[in-house]
Amino acid sequence: MAWFSSARSATVRKEQTRVPTAVEPVVRRSLALAALFEAIRGRKVTVLDLGSAVGSNVEFLSRYGCKLYIEDLYAALASRVATGEEGDAAGPEFFTEFLSVPEGTRFDVVLAWDLFNYLRRKELGFFGELLRRYTEPGAMTFALMSYHKQIPAQPYRFKIQD
Repeated sequence: MAWFSSARSATVRKEQTRVPTAVEPVVRRSLALAALFEAIRGRKVTVLDLGSAVGSNVEFLSRYGCKLYIEDLYAALASRVATGEEGDAAGPEFFTEFLSVPEGTRFDVVLAWDLFNYLRRKELGFFGELLRRYTEPGAMTFALMSYHKQIPAQPYRFKIQD
């Protein structure tokens, strides 16, 4: 049966039997995140998570008895672009509408992950001004900033681990 074989058919056969491999998540250690959780241990704090909802993060933060708000900043920005809204930058109105929490809310911790990488300088200023209204002096912000020339097309999903 050798006349039915060829290098090409052998290649196809190998591709069809190839087992897909799972990509292992990258684990990074953060001294800043560890220090933040040490600082809030034993305190009743209100946390604003600006990333997408991640079940394991909600479970982790529930151990601290936090009041948790999750507002997906990247999804809000992406939906704004998808609807074709005019303008170069999201303005104060966008951020006020995005952060739809009761006026008297005060956050002790803001988890920004790598989301600030996806804001223009002007947008970051507008958003920072809004956050200032919802935080007291001494509030802590955890943000990861990229120093590379290019960032991924969308933010990473971070999962907190002990």
